[in-house]
Amino acid sequence: MDAPQLHIHKAGWTVLVFGLFLTTFGVWWTCFLVSYALLFVFGFVMVLGYWGYLMSQEMRQNTLEGDFGPMTKGLGKVIQEIQLSRMALKMDKRLTGSSIIDEPLQEVLQLFFRDYVHDWYYNSISTDEGFLYDLRQTLQRALVAFANRSKDVEWVNFLTTRFVDDITNHLKIYRKTKQRLEKADDNTSLDIETAFFQVEYEMEGEICREQICLSEGKEKDYLSDISEMLLYLLLPPEDFHNKPFRYFFREMIATCVLFPTVSMICDPDFINQTLAWLCKDSTFTKEAFMTVIREGISAVEDVEGTKDKVDLEIAKLRAHDSETSDAADTAVRQQLSSLIFVKNICEAKIRTLKYGIGELPSLPSDQLDELSKLLSPNQSLPVLPLQVILDNNTALSYFIEFMNSINGQVYLYFWLAVESYRVTAEQQLSLCLEQLLVRESDGGDKEHCMVAEDLEVLRLAAQNIFDEYLSETASPRVVLAKELPKKIFKRIAQEEPSPSCFDDCQAQVYEILGGESYYGSFLKSEAYVRCLLDLEIPLDKPDDNVVDDDDAASIDSEFSQPEESTLAVKLWTPDDDIRLNATITQTGACKDDGKTYALYTINVYRASSEGTKSWTVFRRYSDFDDLHLHLKEKFGLIPSLLLPGKRTFHNLDKKFLEKRRIALDTYLQNLLSTETLGLHLGMFEIANNFLIPGPYAREKGQFARKVDTLVAPIRHVSHAIKTVPDSLSGGVQKIFTKPGNRRDLKEDTRQFYAEIDLEEDDNIPLRILLSLMDEIFDLRQRNLWLRRRIIVFLRQIIQTTYGDRINRKIVDYVNYMTSAEQIAEYVKLFRDSYWPGGILAEASQERKKDVKIRTRVAAKTKIFGSIPEELKRFLGLEVTMEGVCCVFDTFQYCSLNKRLLYVLCEGILELLFPDNKFNSIFHKIHAKPKV
Repeated sequence: MDAPQLHIHKAGWTVLVFGLFLTTFGVWWTCFLVSYALLFVFGFVMVLGYWGYLMSQEMRQNTLEGDFGPMTKGLGKVIQEIQLSRMALKMDKRLTGSSIIDEPLQEVLQLFFRDYVHDWYYNSISTDEGFLYDLRQTLQRALVAFANRSKDVEWVNFLTTRFVDDITNHLKIYRKTKQRLEKADDNTSLDIETAFFQVEYEMEGEICREQICLSEGKEKDYLSDISEMLLYLLLPPEDFHNKPFRYFFREMIATCVLFPTVSMICDPDFINQTLAWLCKDSTFTKEAFMTVIREGISAVEDVEGTKDKVDLEIAKLRAHDSETSDAADTAVRQQLSSLIFVKNICEAKIRTLKYGIGELPSLPSDQLDELSKLLSPNQSLPVLPLQVILDNNTALSYFIEFMNSINGQVYLYFWLAVESYRVTAEQQLSLCLEQLLVRESDGGDKEHCMVAEDLEVLRLAAQNIFDEYLSETASPRVVLAKELPKKIFKRIAQEEPSPSCFDDCQAQVYEILGGESYYGSFLKSEAYVRCLLDLEIPLDKPDDNVVDDDDAASIDSEFSQPEESTLAVKLWTPDDDIRLNATITQTGACKDDGKTYALYTINVYRASSEGTKSWTVFRRYSDFDDLHLHLKEKFGLIPSLLLPGKRTFHNLDKKFLEKRRIALDTYLQNLLSTETLGLHLGMFEIANNFLIPGPYAREKGQFARKVDTLVAPIRHVSHAIKTVPDSLSGGVQKIFTKPGNRRDLKEDTRQFYAEIDLEEDDNIPLRILLSLMDEIFDLRQRNLWLRRRIIVFLRQIIQTTYGDRINRKIVDYVNYMTSAEQIAEYVKLFRDSYWPGGILAEASQERKKDVKIRTRVAAKTKIFGSIPEELKRFLGLEVTMEGVCCVFDTFQYCSLNKRLLYVLCEGILELLFPDNKFNSIFHKIHAKPKV
């Protein structure tokens, strides 16, 4: 059928339907139905248009508000593919190549993202995990690159050279800063932090870290720059060049990780808590605590904080005093008495810090009441002999305080200086004698040159003492008989140095000190009462009005019976027919209580009218030392009796024992010579008592026997002479340095240390110990002879403790501390500290000021108590305390701690990335224009 026919067919059907419709419904209903259909279509179009208008308005409003509504779900197949792709996100947990490190490190990353990233990301940005996956992957790539770089680093060389040098340089800058502030005018407004960075600028060569340490904004910028440089080195190029991602990652590391960590680590209170935690509780002793209160605190608030805590404890004890039983009453009273004593010490220290030495105000009335309670009316106090006061450190400190208050300290300082010179000269002459005995076997010219140098050092020391106290230009001057200074000056200039060159002057000064003006007034002073309380000597007066030997032993000093006591037997004289002869034939070793010491076999012969008897006795070196001390106390210094010096380490070496045997045998022969015994009545009986069969009954006390001839001069100089005020300390410090040759001596010192460094270049521990002790205890300000002895001392410690294995042990220890097992322990410790039990630790509350003060005092006490007693005796109490305070005070400033931390971190970065010119980069960052 073609098209025209089809149209005719459709038109026919239409006419047929319309006709049937008219015939069936009529004209009216037909028009009505057609109109209804047209209206329905029109209404539907209008409703659809209105609904479209509303939807467009809602969409427009949502667009302006940023709410795009739920995402289109799309086809089910697409949704299924997306879910499958999300399930395919797998994390490679390998980071360092060691599973024991990777496991705790992955836990740290998981906890970090959970507590610091997920919260703000899921709630504010999106629920999609793709970004978090990429972020963690990037962080893990950076850790992998950092771990691989760390494996190629030689940590031993860095930790033993650069690391130690940075710490010692930091201490040196702080020490120079304190010295500059002490010399500055009181009116200057320069604080220690500003002065510290000025000194750093001068020492480091136009490099200063003041801005990043004092300005928080500059510090954050510095951390951001460091973070971006690390991202450049550790991230893949495609991640680093993604600027939004790089900036986000940089700020997260700098502000969320580095800045709060640095602030926490550099907080002085955090450091004090760490130091107190690291030190054992046993290091907090009452002796260390009282020493720190007296000598180691320079801030009034520290002493006041301690005193407030003591007052609280006293109040608690007094509140419960009535509730205690009779059995516990004594213990409570003893504890209360001890606390009152500590309170008195704190109050005295507070007055000293507020008013200065020599200007202490009188005790307040309540403290006078406390003292009056301890003393009954008209009670006489026990009398300490002057020699006991001079020998005991505690009593001497009170005597010095009293002498300062009456302007008589110059006599006491002169006596102490001469005493230290005497001990030093005896030690040096003993060493010279030992060198002369072995000169033929070891090379005579060299030994002779060394002996001459040592004698010249003694002569220079004696000359400085004379110039400081006895010359006409001395101020203040020790006033003595006119002929004595001339006699001493002639003896120093023309005769060989001798320990006894100042004996006449010292004896006269001793008489002046023992007079009523000084010693007598001291016995009647308040300082003497406090001295007795400090020494824990009963205030009840003994029958003989003098402290006996047992009481003296309680203050760590014993003294023999008075020389004036008459002997019941007749003393030996050369006219008697009794003769003694002794020879040291051999040496051996013996163990007692786990300690090994040398024994000397002595064959003794006693000849008399009844015949000759012989026997063998065994004596230790300490027995000879005790005998020598007893002879020196009774008869004074005898030139022919020179005891060989004591050796702290390697004292069981065969060659050394043989040399000492020869020297001790010479000592015995000189002692038993008829000429020596005849000139000193009573010496024969002492020698006979030394040589009788059986154990030797020592004459001297425990304290006197422990005086090391090597340590004694250092202790005397540092403990006694260092307590002088600033007006006199300069002169005393010049005892071993002649003013005219000070520059030459400095050059000699530098040359000497250069030789030590070249000689001991491979001796790692000696270099470390020498560098640290040089800065901590300010050895560069000491004399060259003292530094030489300290180096010998350190070398002997190292050699005796480990021998030639010390370097290998250090290498093994560093390797152990950087091993995978230890690094895993560090990560676990970090994890457990920040997320104990898997839960983020709460932010620590700000500690109260009084708690911080007590922690500061406790940390300083523990550090001081951790120093071995042998080292304290070697360096002296004052020098040791100054070193401890210098190191401890360095860490009490947050800005200074940040400077040290950044210096160490910069050194590590230079080590990890040696080819990236970090040194020049840091130099540009910290460069400060020259004003």
